[in-house]
Amino acid sequence: EKAVREALTLATDRQAIIDIAAGGNGAPSYGPIVRELLGYNPQIEQKYQFSLEQAVKKLEGDKWLDSDGDGVREKKLQGDAELTPLEVRLISVQWPELEIVLRAIKEQWEKIGARVIIETYTLGELQQDFIRPREYEALLFGQVVGIDPDPFSFWHSSQKKDPGLNLSLYENKTADKLLEEARQILDSQTRAEKYVLFQNTITDDIPAVF
Repeated sequence: EKAVREALTLATDRQAIIDIAAGGNGAPSYGPIVRELLGYNPQIEQKYQFSLEQAVKKLEGDKWLDSDGDGVREKKLQGDAELTPLEVRLISVQWPELEIVLRAIKEQWEKIGARVIIETYTLGELQQDFIRPREYEALLFGQVVGIDPDPFSFWHSSQKKDPGLNLSLYENKTADKLLEEARQILDSQTRAEKYVLFQNTITDDIPAVF
């Protein structure tokens, strides 16, 4: 549900994670294009600044409530007779820095009433059993981008299936069109404008927590 994705985004203290996992060496990421690269849109930083209060409001507004006082929110989903807990199974690779990030995310998300189950695997296991068949609820993973940001391979709907890198399984016709057009434009200013619009679309849909 979009309200849950919004809440988890609002509940993520990026700077705290950078401080814990990277000794403060890094800049918070708010979208698919990092700062100082072509087309970065600084305006997207304002929409989902860290706020536990706003995260809780999003969940309560979408009827995720802690009805039994156990610290985990629940909701009756359509077609279900029982309440469904707000539970996230978050998986990643067995790597010290990522495991630190996992624990930080778990601690942050549990503050708003989510139950977070962490699982780590070897890189081979993660790729073979989860990433290739796209069998996961939530995946903590990194992306390496070059000086040319071209986010096509990470976000175009044609890349949803293995060996594509669209790991959030994102599909949006507007985003697809903008990514296709940007690839064919040589003028950097015009291309940057396409990327700004693309970031706005991503920020509205929230297919991932950056």
